[in-house]
Order: sequence, then C-alpha cells, then structure tokens
Amino acid sequence: DISLSSPKEELAEVRKGVRTYLTEHMHPEDKFNIVRFSEDARRAFYSFVPPNPKNIETGLSFIKKVPGQVKTDVYRVLHSIVLNIFSRYRPCHVFLITDGHSTQGIRDTRRIVHDIAPVTRSNISIFTIDIGTDGNRYLLDLVAYRSRGKLVAVDRLEEVEAKMVGEAVRRDKPLLMNLSVNYANLKVDEVYPQILPNLYAGDGVVIYGQCESGRKAAIQIYGQSSGGKWKKFLYP
Repeated sequence: DISLSSPKEELAEVRKGVRTYLTEHMHPEDKFNIVRFSEDARRAFYSFVPPNPKNIETGLSFIKKVPGQVKTDVYRVLHSIVLNIFSRYRPCHVFLITDGHSTQGIRDTRRIVHDIAPVTRSNISIFTIDIGTDGNRYLLDLVAYRSRGKLVAVDRLEEVEAKMVGEAVRRDKPLLMNLSVNYANLKVDEVYPQILPNLYAGDGVVIYGQCESGRKAAIQIYGQSSGGKWKKFLYP
C-alpha cells in the first residue's frame, strides 16, 4: 500500500523486508510477483516469474516508486489481485501490506469480505500485514480468515522486516491445501475455525471445540497436495 496513509519510514522497512525475502529465502522452483497499489493496482510483471537476479532487481526497483495517488481502494485492489492470479493448482500466497482503511470505493467491511470470498480460489491464501496500531484489523483479520490466511500485526517499526520475512518463510513448504474435516460420533454445533487453514511443514492445524467427557470419537481431515492428489488422515 503506497497511498499517503503509509508513512515513508514504514515503506522503507517494507522494502527492506521484500528485498531480504527475495534475495535470501526464495527457492529456485518458486515464482513471485509484486503489486503496488493505492487507488489502482499495478504489477511488476504480467504473471509470476522465477526469482533470478534480473527479475528480483526489476521487482525491487518497481517498489521504489514514490507514491503518486492519495487514496486507497482496498476492495478494488483485492479484486484485481485475486482475479489476475492465473494458476489454479499451485499454492499461492498473497501478502497484503496495508492499514486496511479504504478512502474511496466500497468501504463497508461486510461488503468487502462477502464479495472477495467467492472469487478467492482454494489454492490462494491472503496473509494481511498491518503496521502500526491504527489499522482496520477487523477487516484484515476477516479477509485473512476467509481465505485460509492470517493477520500479522506489527506494532513496532523495528519489527517490520523480521515479522514480514518470518511469516513468508513459515509458508515456504505447503503440504496440504483446501482442508476439510469430518466428525464421527460427535454432535458438532460450534467449532473454530470453520474454514481450516492450509497445512505447512513444521506447523499444525488446531481445531477448537467442546464435547462430552468420555465419549469415543474420531476426526477425519482431508486435503489436497500441491500436485492435486487428495489425502486423508484419521485421528481417534
């Protein structure tokens, strides 16, 4: 987000985080793109590109541009980003760095989340990153939750680079996407999360709920590997 609501010192730290991740943590088989936005979204590349030195320097030069537009249109930008992701099978992570405050276009939180969710395919996860303490974290948390992502809150400027890079690295090895769960011998009224996140190496999936003491039950989780194959796991 390069609108005027993003202070220069925050943008400088964001650029450092992008550089660190692209130059030190990308794998040869990965692909990336960079989008800068305020009222409109502009991509560094037409589609995803491999992380070779030329593409990385092109991308880093692209985000050095001084903001020219004043306002932010989160709804329009999200639609543009999601609809221009062409791959339907590879896991795709969108790291959306913004305070979440729309100053033009559709501004209603429920409308934004309701309209974005249906166009976000199951292989796309949106990780929202809010810097500072005055962002619209209600919107950013909902957008992330509905897309199997996560809100990353960065309260202090000196933490921006480490938290950005750390979150991206944690998503480097996706194992299963599009997770679903079935319950056997359980009366399920309320569980959280209802939309399960993707499963990553070194991470886990935690489901919160409540059931009767002493009842024998089973939980079956199934999901799709990055190659498209479905896998199932049963937990008594």
